[in-house]
Amino acid sequence: GITALDNEGCGLNLGEYGLIIGYTGGGKTAFGVNITLNNALRGRRSQFISLEEDETEIAQRYYSNLFEINYSELHKGHANPQLEEMFKTPQSRATITTLNQNLCLTGMKGVQGATPGVVYDVMLRNFEDTGYAPSIVVLDQMQFLTPDGYKKNMDGWEKEKLVAAELDELSHKTIGGHKFCLWVLHQAKGNRKRRFREEDVEGYKGISHTTDLVLGIGRDSESSNECSVFTLKNRHGAEFDVNVQTELQYMRFLGAGLAAAIEGSVPAVALN
Repeated sequence: GITALDNEGCGLNLGEYGLIIGYTGGGKTAFGVNITLNNALRGRRSQFISLEEDETEIAQRYYSNLFEINYSELHKGHANPQLEEMFKTPQSRATITTLNQNLCLTGMKGVQGATPGVVYDVMLRNFEDTGYAPSIVVLDQMQFLTPDGYKKNMDGWEKEKLVAAELDELSHKTIGGHKFCLWVLHQAKGNRKRRFREEDVEGYKGISHTTDLVLGIGRDSESSNECSVFTLKNRHGAEFDVNVQTELQYMRFLGAGLAAAIEGSVPAVALN
């Protein structure tokens, strides 16, 4: 649903694993929201799993995007009356119906000892309870995970390398017999940069070794409405570096995909 990236053939196949790396405020969480939202609006079952937010906090990001309500105002609770009004419109009801069937928000905030294995168990329990089997999963964020194979006195880079390998194993599993592709958001350490290289990411070789695709994302400042999205690794395709217009106050990456779905050019309900 982000035209500039779709034109580059950017994406993952079922059973593959990709990283989205960026600095604080660079737009990576909004990017994950757009991936899952745009796919869900097209009838592809998507799941956003956050290790630092609960379901209400995650949902505010999607409401901001869908209804063009400033995310900060929603997060503070100031825009709740506006949100309630938006839910009353016929178009909103149709869209929410679609998302209720094709989007799953899972908050794991405060879960102690979260590992890739624990994440998989949470997905399995959700499937057992609801029958929901996603084809696209976005996991936010890698630094909150501990490896299942953790050993005492492991260095930080050793833990992240092992977590990355275990996330690759997670991407090869199934939910209800169905494969999924796995995007994992990862926090780059240091000051914000719009573009960066492998050597700017601590432990890059270790965390990227098992991935199929690694994207970097960044912007010049928190007031900038343009992000750079670029490949640090692309196992199946060419390297690229594109500029994407954003409205991050609404958690939006601009492109034809979401706008068409909202306006009705793409059917509001496209269910399998």
